[in-house]
Amino acid sequence: MAAALILSACGSGERNDGNDIGDGGTAGAAEVSPECVDAELESTEIGVTDKAIVVQVSADTGAPAAPGLASGSVDAVEAWAAEVNANGGLACRQVEVKTYDSKMDPTESRNAMVSSCESAFASVGDTMLAAADSRPLAECKDQAGSETGQPQLQTLGLFANQYCNDTTYFLFGPSGDPCPAKEGKRELTGATAISDYLQAEAGGETHGMFGVSADNVSTLATSVAVFEVMANGGMKIDRMIGAKSTDTSAEYTPRATALKDDESQFVMWGAPFPGFIQLRQEAVAQGVKSVEHWLCTACYDPAFVDAAGEVGPGTVVPLSHLPFEEAEGNEELGTFTEKVKTHNLFAALAWSDGRLFEEAVNRVVEADGVNGLTRAALLEQLDGITDFTNDGMIAKTTPSAKEATVCNVFVELTDDGKWERAFPEAEGEFHCGDLGRVVIDPATAFKG
Repeated sequence: MAAALILSACGSGERNDGNDIGDGGTAGAAEVSPECVDAELESTEIGVTDKAIVVQVSADTGAPAAPGLASGSVDAVEAWAAEVNANGGLACRQVEVKTYDSKMDPTESRNAMVSSCESAFASVGDTMLAAADSRPLAECKDQAGSETGQPQLQTLGLFANQYCNDTTYFLFGPSGDPCPAKEGKRELTGATAISDYLQAEAGGETHGMFGVSADNVSTLATSVAVFEVMANGGMKIDRMIGAKSTDTSAEYTPRATALKDDESQFVMWGAPFPGFIQLRQEAVAQGVKSVEHWLCTACYDPAFVDAAGEVGPGTVVPLSHLPFEEAEGNEELGTFTEKVKTHNLFAALAWSDGRLFEEAVNRVVEADGVNGLTRAALLEQLDGITDFTNDGMIAKTTPSAKEATVCNVFVELTDDGKWERAFPEAEGEFHCGDLGRVVIDPATAFKG
């Protein structure tokens, strides 16, 4: 699912530890690689000393409207660093993690980038859903004083003027806004995987309601492109709903009535899951019988299962990573579920960002040695990484491509509160569709 539909309550547990250096999980004796025994290490770049590589994870952990939203990103990066350090570190150095709470606020998001530029080698696992742009990273000067820019590995790409930055790499992407960022009517792309799934389930064309978060106007506009791609794939739009986190239960009464009046066959919900729960509860109260498929991008979360109760079963979620229930079948996923306490989308992607950074650093060392770590060298190696899957844990992606992902796996919540794979059937596999294309002005196309 395009990242524009995932402004959601993916995290749980409030976190307020902005701008701190974590211990990187360095407890215990770390193994020392043979090539590091006699290495004379140097301070080669901002954030790279003879002993440590400093990375920063900036995430929306203390937003008043959604406390703990992206805490999973911080948990995952810290756990990844601990795992790396326990196995000898990177480039003969230990990884130190600095955190910054961006509070889902544009100003704090910018401050986070400035902080990272000044003290960290790279940003890893960033989850800032209100970041307006990446200029502080693009204009970041390196240790030599050159405006090289700072590498940023972020979980999701939301806005073109942010993810189009040359030094920004995201795992799963936007609604296909072109780079460089443009305004007005233009061609946008979106994945067809969800349309493929729903058509397979419905046996042909189907119609329903599309819901998206209205907490951020920019996200609301770009999400329309995803809807239109789905509509072209056979998912007719009955109505578009812009849902805010502050919406009361009374505001879901007419939305459920609309489902009944339209005889909608599905709901595609890309807003925070509390609204999805309220819609399902109101649909039950009004006796809505037509909806056969309830899809929710934000619901693969223990907090949803607990909160949804009797209306939760039957919920289907498209994932860009393997289901956590399949940890025994994928070694990397097993390591993640063992080492990271938070199991949700943001955590899975931030952990994978750590692995992406790890691969790029190892490539630098292979090419230039343990003292070859510079931001310019890291950027060069990141540009060359294609078809990254983190050993099969996530769907295939090329972080520098600036394209929407086309692959998903779908899970469904059962009556006993367990998630089971729904599509495709084979464990460990993803369904990969195509990139659909539409020509619209997303700023004016929303009809909710």
